[in-house]
Amino acid sequence: MLGNPMLDVAIGLAFFYMVLGVIVTVLQEFLASTLKWRARNLRKAIIELIGEAHAKDFYAHPLIFPLFRGGLDQSGKPLRGGPSYIPKRSFALAVIDLQKGRGDEAATAGRSGTEPPAIGVARFFTDAAAGGHLVDRVERLDKTATELLDKVQNHAVRQALEEAVGGAASQLKGATDVIDSTVRELESLFDNTMNRAAGWYKVKSQRVAFAIALVLAVLLNADSVYIAQRLWDDDALRTRTVAAAEAYYQSGPGQTQVSARCGASAEQPDDEMTLEQWQAVRECTQTEIADAARQIASADYPIGWPMPPDQSPWLAIVGQLMTALALSLGSSFWFDLLARFMKVRMSGKREETTEPVTG
Repeated sequence: MLGNPMLDVAIGLAFFYMVLGVIVTVLQEFLASTLKWRARNLRKAIIELIGEAHAKDFYAHPLIFPLFRGGLDQSGKPLRGGPSYIPKRSFALAVIDLQKGRGDEAATAGRSGTEPPAIGVARFFTDAAAGGHLVDRVERLDKTATELLDKVQNHAVRQALEEAVGGAASQLKGATDVIDSTVRELESLFDNTMNRAAGWYKVKSQRVAFAIALVLAVLLNADSVYIAQRLWDDDALRTRTVAAAEAYYQSGPGQTQVSARCGASAEQPDDEMTLEQWQAVRECTQTEIADAARQIASADYPIGWPMPPDQSPWLAIVGQLMTALALSLGSSFWFDLLARFMKVRMSGKREETTEPVTG
């Protein structure tokens, strides 16, 4: 075995953080699915775009309502959390459709500066439909003029009709361009807001992960300072932890996302989870936690209560905070780092075994 205590301590800590990180991740995913965080985060972003007053009509729109189940309450909030994903095209067309019937109300809101951003963009569509009627009228005029051109022999009259057709085509193109640009602008506005919403969700997830990690570190007395010290001083403990990490690494389970293993994902609408699916997520959570507990037990890490005599109470607080911060980085981060450490260690072992004997 490669005699590098510092690398072995790093492997022991990375394995410890990875295993406990799985517990943090599955608990966070369980909370996200149960409390419908993704759907609520999306609704917050939608309200920022269209305003609370338009939310009920938006979610009831035929393009949006089929995306979730459960209906709406009297305030317009989805009864079962609502969709956690809305296509940007559906959003743009729904907002434009809602805006078309607002009439004088839209103009008044626009002048007062009280319009939400998406509604303000869609208001330009109402001008283009002089847009809606203009397109129909110009198309009819173009068809009629073309038929007349085929029958007119007088050069002056024919030239006048050709100029009229050209002007009509120009107006038609202008109207359709306004409509298309409005849709594109709404889609761009939606994308930008969804990027911010993803940032909101990430910040919330990180805070929840740290809170779960801190509770876990205190409950287990998982003191990073004490664990590192024991790994450095105790050769037998270091050997056991490295052996457990090596066995896990060589078993090749990979580190698929816990959310994928447990059947929860950002693409699956929260309200679509049936009771059976929720129970499956719960059972997967329990299985992952039980497996993590077995991994920790097999490595015999120095954790738990009561506090050992050689563990400093004040350093324990610092060590538990360090553990919480480490766990909040996620199990995937520590698995990747563990894999790098193991490759370094295994390459060192190969160099030792292949070194030629001289003399």
